[in-house]
Formats: sequence, structure tokens, C-alpha cells
Amino acid sequence: MKILPAKRKPLDIQVLIKFMNEWLSRSSHYYNGKSDKQTIYIDTVKGKIKVKLYTHDNVYDIVATTTGYLGAGCSSRRPEPGESWTRGRDFPDGTFNEMTWNKIISAIAFHEMEAIVGCVKHMDGKPEDKE
Repeated sequence: MKILPAKRKPLDIQVLIKFMNEWLSRSSHYYNGKSDKQTIYIDTVKGKIKVKLYTHDNVYDIVATTTGYLGAGCSSRRPEPGESWTRGRDFPDGTFNEMTWNKIISAIAFHEMEAIVGCVKHMDGKPEDKE
């Protein structure tokens, strides 16, 4: 006889909102703890919260559910040259906790980084003296 694991009690949507606001506040000094319709929207019918973060090139969706899931994905806001579709990408996911949140925020930060062309020797922009 196989013993099935006990079902976990669903998390309260208000608890999810509280933690998401707290984590957003800690992740950015620009976020003041108030959600607006462009940043956070709540879908209580399906038991989930979605956070949308927009950058120049991408839109990031972070989803938390009452089942204890936290995950993220990214969609490009414009197609690559020669393509008629936009690209997407999955980001870290897992249990609804701050460790998963930090992995997601770190992945977003690294995804937004640009490659440096050439090597800069001096921060003042002056070329290195050759002796």
C-alpha cells in the first residue's frame, strides 16, 4: 500500500501579497511598498499573484501561487532582427520563499547586463601610456 503525502494547506493570498511587497521593497529603493496596476496585479480567482517588471527590452513575470510556488519568466518586448516573433526564457523557480525570490532577482539582473566591447584600462577614459 502506497502512502500519499498529506496535502498542504493553501497559503492565504494576503500573506503572499505581504511578502511580495516586502521583498520588492528590499530589492529596490525605488519601490515604496505600494502596488500600482502596472507593477503588481492580483488574480484571486486562480489563486495567484503576478508581478510584472518592465525594462527597455524585456518584460519579466514573477508568479506566486497559493500552493506555495514562486517562479519567473521573461519575454522580449521586440523581435530580433530578421525574426517575426519575440523570444522568451524561463528563470529560477521553486518554493515560495525569499531564497527563491533572490535567485529570480539575481537572474533578472544578470540577464539585463550588457557585454563590454573592448577593455577599458582607465576609468577616466584616457588611453594607457605606452613606454
